[in-house]
Amino acid sequence: MDYYRFAAYGISSVYPDGWRIELNPKSAPAQGDVVFHSETRDKVYISWGSLSQAKDRFDTLDAHVEKSLQKLKGMNGVKSFELKEKEERAYGEHTGILSKVDLQVVQGGFGGFGQRPVAQRVISYHFWCEHTSRFFVVYALYAVREENMAEEAFYRIAESISCHN
Repeated sequence: MDYYRFAAYGISSVYPDGWRIELNPKSAPAQGDVVFHSETRDKVYISWGSLSQAKDRFDTLDAHVEKSLQKLKGMNGVKSFELKEKEERAYGEHTGILSKVDLQVVQGGFGGFGQRPVAQRVISYHFWCEHTSRFFVVYALYAVREENMAEEAFYRIAESISCHN
């Protein structure tokens, strides 16, 4: 898979050829997000915000990650939640926390009829950047299937992210 470079607001990363970029129009240097869309409707996001606000809410990066995981558990339609991996990981100039979660999400149907569980995976990489006073979360949400480019794209995006040059 070929990759191209994306850059905005002092953040840069690569993204896969053929994927569409959507920068939130409300994004600014201090806070925002960008999503990379595949042709198969998989998505990889980069979100950022004020590090001082994150530190006001969370004592540690791990507490920040735990809050994100709890939000996933409480999402509408989530029937099962399995934390597959959570570990400290260094990418580029930062050390953060990588987590991987498998979900069973009920989709479709009306009034309880015709609903079907769908296996989904969420991978995230949270890190705090003291240099730019921002926090970052790179994450992917995708349906679990035999061949999936979203996981490969997530790792390439997370490995290549730079928030200060």
